[in-house]
Amino acid sequence: MTPICGLEQVTKKYKATVLDEVTVGFESGKLHAIVGRNGVGKSTLLSLLAGTLRPTSGSVTAFGEKVFDNASVMSRICCAGIDVPYPGMWSVRSILSIAERRWPHFSSARADELLRAFDLDLKKRYGKLSRGQKSMVGIVVALASMTELTLLDEPYLGLDVNNRELFYKFLREEVERGGRTFIVATHHLEESAGLMDTFTVLGRDGRVRLHADAAELEDAYVYVTAGTLAPIDGETERSEIAGVTRVLAPADAAARISGPRVFPAPLEQTLAALVRES
Repeated sequence: MTPICGLEQVTKKYKATVLDEVTVGFESGKLHAIVGRNGVGKSTLLSLLAGTLRPTSGSVTAFGEKVFDNASVMSRICCAGIDVPYPGMWSVRSILSIAERRWPHFSSARADELLRAFDLDLKKRYGKLSRGQKSMVGIVVALASMTELTLLDEPYLGLDVNNRELFYKFLREEVERGGRTFIVATHHLEESAGLMDTFTVLGRDGRVRLHADAAELEDAYVYVTAGTLAPIDGETERSEIAGVTRVLAPADAAARISGPRVFPAPLEQTLAALVRES
């Protein structure tokens, strides 16, 4: 399937290199996760896809066109997160009014539904909102924008458990309706493991370490346990507890070993190990 957006040999430098020759594409109609340690370039990658940053080199495209400063493409993309710099004196009502003019298919009905669910005060100024309330405003703008490509940069920051559950519920609803693609930068591996269609792991060297379908990744790694274990090709994590060695390793490599016990590795634990290794 042709990707709805992607990066081709993209490098982004400030004083240092943040992203280094990144090539990755994202299929339409899916929910994609970008994961990695702090500072590896997740937010930069989203800003490049949103067209608000120009790559130092390489090509960033969406809908078959270059993204940077391309109004016709950017009107089909919404990027939201707590770091979007809304003026502090703007009210929630003003932000939504501007969003309605910004995106041609913005749904006021959907915005109203989300506002009620999150119990947001339209009159309150953005600068007076709590961290969690600012995240909620970003979520309302993003989901109600009805853009074909929606980018969310750690949208759950500051949300309590109830509001995080609401967010994931509404996100699933939008994906199930069809016609929209979401890319989410996240640290919440346990919550995202059962929700996302693909995972892209960014390494500390600014490169893509892994881009895989969740279903494939779930079957790709297993835990191998034994009293002692020789190194296994591609192993990502090894621990010893009470005289038992446990190794997280690729399933195909584990299948070539006779004797040790082998059992499935939960996806969130595989992801956490891959992020630590990267």
